[in-house]
Amino acid sequence: MRKILLIAAFFSLLAIAAVAPVYRWIDQAGNVRYSDRAPPGQETEAVEILPGPPANEVAAARERLARLQTELAEAENRRTESQEHARIERELAETQRVERLSRCTLAQQNLHILSLRVPVYSIDASGKRVYIDDEQRAAEVKRLEAERAETCK
Repeated sequence: MRKILLIAAFFSLLAIAAVAPVYRWIDQAGNVRYSDRAPPGQETEAVEILPGPPANEVAAARERLARLQTELAEAENRRTESQEHARIERELAETQRVERLSRCTLAQQNLHILSLRVPVYSIDASGKRVYIDDEQRAAEVKRLEAERAETCK
């Protein structure tokens, strides 16, 4: 919106400037100056101001500007969504890595405990100890070795 107002103001100034003569001169500091009045005692040169574009070209330029601004906003939204998607994927990958590392560590610890050949038990729902026998121990070792192979890559 600000650009449109600036463009409109610029064309308005051009229209006004086309009516009045414009003078160009260099001041004492060496800066180029423009004015609608020739400064006294300065060497000036008249500047030809070309007419502004026709109204239909101005309208077409405004339409192009509006379309480009819409396209820019859409591109920024797509970029933001893409960045958010990439951030979520990185977080998910990190969560999965930590979970896999945790499962690996737990499998290794349990395998170590089972290799000590000490009595191993679990607590059932009533709070009683339930010891595992040699057959259950062998099955648990096999299961834990498979889990370690899968998670400790």
